[in-house]
Amino acid sequence: MVSRDILTNRPMNRRSFLTRSAIATGTLTGAGSLLAACGSTGSTGTGGSSSVTLKHLTWSRAYDAAAQDAVYHAFHAAHPNVTVAFENLPQDYETILKARFTSNDGPDIFGLNAPRADIQAMIDAGNLLELSDQPWVNDMYDSAKVGATYNGKIYGVTYLQYTWSVMYNTKVFADHNITPPTTYDEFLSICEKLKKAGIAPLALGLKDTWLSSYIPFSMAATAIYRENPQFDADLLAGRTTFAQSEWPKILNDYLDLQKRGYFQPSQLGTTYNQGLQLLVAGQAAMVLNGSWFIPDTRTVSPNLGLALFALPYKPGDTYLPVQPGEPWSIYNKTKHPTEAKQYLEYWANQAGAGAYLSMRGLLSALKSVTSKTDPALDNALPYIKSGKTISTVNMGGTWPTQVGAALTDGIQGLFANTTTVDQVIKNLDAAVQANKKS
Repeated sequence: MVSRDILTNRPMNRRSFLTRSAIATGTLTGAGSLLAACGSTGSTGTGGSSSVTLKHLTWSRAYDAAAQDAVYHAFHAAHPNVTVAFENLPQDYETILKARFTSNDGPDIFGLNAPRADIQAMIDAGNLLELSDQPWVNDMYDSAKVGATYNGKIYGVTYLQYTWSVMYNTKVFADHNITPPTTYDEFLSICEKLKKAGIAPLALGLKDTWLSSYIPFSMAATAIYRENPQFDADLLAGRTTFAQSEWPKILNDYLDLQKRGYFQPSQLGTTYNQGLQLLVAGQAAMVLNGSWFIPDTRTVSPNLGLALFALPYKPGDTYLPVQPGEPWSIYNKTKHPTEAKQYLEYWANQAGAGAYLSMRGLLSALKSVTSKTDPALDNALPYIKSGKTISTVNMGGTWPTQVGAALTDGIQGLFANTTTVDQVIKNLDAAVQANKKS
């Protein structure tokens, strides 16, 4: 996991992790599988409609096939003339999708899981169907809508969202009479107390490099983006620089956590899975990650007490980073636009999205859709309902790939003690300059 997909707001690195995990355990669903439960091509539709097969390309079957299948079953019951041929591509997804677009053989439905620059290229090439007039558009939370919006137009439905937050072992907190902090000083005091008790305050798995930036971006949510949501636009337009921003302080404070001994030993040699195991075993008290960490943890320890809080950093209101789930989009050259829109609409209502999210215990990205979320997410709901969120699309989501790589490489170097914060900041500003659009 070496690319910086966190900066394009795709759980792509997580996808790579899940793919390897599934292959190791022999659970990965093969590509090109047809969901027979959704009907056969010989079925006839309601009102005499001819039968239609929609090709749906995605990458996520490695970890949520059961929940997806449940929705597909229900959709076909409501639309018996529509069959869904599902293809899973956990590796080389974007490359294959681009190739199919080039050959005019794009899937009817696909996950819009690509860098924003690539998505703009898809739009320019006429491969994405605009969906701004669909009934579910205004139902999406703003924090989720932004992930499917380009130049003010909507190109996909986002039905789930993740949080970036500090997740903690509630038993460890209770055993040491700890309550969630409301200031950064309180957070540091908690870390010190846990360290003295022989417990790693935070698990950090930097061997999976996609984990490098969750902590500094969570700091940046209140230090930078709360006051200036347009920081990235200002950065890329040359109106500000990394050196002129809070980024030097953020990286110094991140490194300070290591110097204080608030992570487990050998952060660079620890993986995502190992960090999860440390939290489950009570050897670490907290981890800062995306909320997909919660269902992953449930597969290991279903009854573990988990809760979360947004990382407090700069004085004032703390904002919760929220990452939109993968938008599902429609190929502009599909022969079945009506049925494809019906399919997306089903995923945007209570019967579809509500059922899926309840099975997975995840947060809805749609105002009218409720779900039975994992209790560990309870503390996230007040932030979302009050609007005290920062979409991760606006936190590095428009940076050129080389800028994201410079941050990841810099963080790895800081923890290896082979570079300095000053040098990382210089490299970041140099990457911005080198990749500016003319």
